Amino acid sequence: MTAGRAGRVSGSLLEVERYRTLALLAYPSARALILRLSRLEEQLADLVRTFEDEQRDDHELLDDLILLAASVERDIASHTGRFSAARAYFALVQQRIDYLRGGSLPGLMGVFTFLLRRLVPAISTVESAQTRIEELSGRVSRTADVLRTRVEVEAQSRTQELLSELRRGQTMQLRLQQTVEGLSVAAISYYLVALVGIGAKGLHSVGLSINASLAQALAIPLAVWLVWRTVHRARRIHPTSA
Repeated sequence: MTAGRAGRVSGSLLEVERYRTLALLAYPSARALILRLSRLEEQLADLVRTFEDEQRDDHELLDDLILLAASVERDIASHTGRFSAARAYFALVQQRIDYLRGGSLPGLMGVFTFLLRRLVPAISTVESAQTRIEELSGRVSRTADVLRTRVEVEAQSRTQELLSELRRGQTMQLRLQQTVEGLSVAAISYYLVALVGIGAKGLHSVGLSINASLAQALAIPLAVWLVWRTVHRARRIHPTSA
């Protein structure tokens, strides 16, 4: 082996060790995250089971899911960059080992096997942690969508009930108003006819030959028509009153 080749081989070996060390930096975080993911998955399962509890408020469940989603997304933001870097360093380690293997260095084959046997499980743990947290994020998001849909459907149902009650109230109010208008027409007509009778009696007392009872009888249809006409015109001018 020439000095130049020995230098390249030595440099590659140093790079393998450096990249291996950098790749392993994510392993402790991955193991801690896996333990945390187990708790978060149990928490999600508990929330899903409470969907069937009619006494539990859906808005409270939705708030709990939002908090869980925020926790998961925070973990993703905290670990994704580190896990991606670990995979990239592992790829560099594999590249350097393939380069050294191609250099016909049988004395180093056992070293490479030793390194990979310890590095591959660590990287598998990192990849497993990243896969699990991404899947958990998707599950939380889908669960939140289902619960949000149920809340929206329930809100729409309540809105329809309120609108139905409002329409019934408006119908009753309209009927009551029509009844009041009918009574008002009768009452006002009665007073108008009474005024006509008082006027007829007054004219009769001063010597005019007027039959007060006949005058009142003739005034009834005219009074009723005038009052009804006035009310009908007021309703057309102010339609909101109807």
